[in-house]
Amino acid sequence: MNIAGEPPLIHQHPLAYLLALEGIALLRAFAGEYDRDFTLARLDEIRGLLDAAVDLGDRATVAPIAPEEGYRSWADFYDEAANQLVDLEQPVVWEILDGLPRGVALDAACGTGRHTARLASLGHTVIGVDTSAAMLGRARAKVPGGAFHAADQRGLIPGIGVPVVKARSDGSPGYMPIRTRLTSDYLAAALPLGLQVRRCEDPLRPFPLVDDGELRSATGDEDPEHDPTAPPDIWALHSLAPTATNAAYRGSPAVLILHFQLDEPATERRRSA
Repeated sequence: MNIAGEPPLIHQHPLAYLLALEGIALLRAFAGEYDRDFTLARLDEIRGLLDAAVDLGDRATVAPIAPEEGYRSWADFYDEAANQLVDLEQPVVWEILDGLPRGVALDAACGTGRHTARLASLGHTVIGVDTSAAMLGRARAKVPGGAFHAADQRGLIPGIGVPVVKARSDGSPGYMPIRTRLTSDYLAAALPLGLQVRRCEDPLRPFPLVDDGELRSATGDEDPEHDPTAPPDIWALHSLAPTATNAAYRGSPAVLILHFQLDEPATERRRSA
């Protein structure tokens, strides 16, 4: 039992994740997206996975890990080309940033400062806030003139996907909790304040996610190998069922990008209040 409000211990099993991918793929086939041969191949693959259950390794129960500790190991390579998130969201975000009038810009959850640096180059006075001291260190190096602060923003940030298991500083495993928000949650918070939606995009994950059994993970690691003695690494498991993985994740968004602007009447109402 966990204390209310705290992330719980989670139970992860490599076979369960692989069967889940197969199940989503079969649902898509059942809906007509794939043919009979695809369906039969998935059923055969499921039989093979069940037969290999012992070789895949046993379940793992892992506790939550603080974002500061989890992101520390990503800071050094988060901006590298292997991070698919850069290619997916950066062009859209920078197009939005390029159209903003110059002023004071707050980059909440600034990470390594990719967008903060862009804002500074456009003439904005920038303030960056993040949970991770390691990420903030990278951001300060990019933007020496910026003001950067450490703060907990878990109530603001959405997440899409499965909790990722990371190694703690002592080598023990822990998972990064994910807080998912619906698009409607953002609209419900923004519209009553007079914010108008100027743009909404949700770039999709690359397809195929797994190519010829080889994988480049979203966090920069290339071709990970499944270790049956360690807690499951979903990026390594994908290569064990590449066709099902591609079918399961096809058409799923990797990130949500919303551009809000405060309308002038609302601004005037606030000034007069």
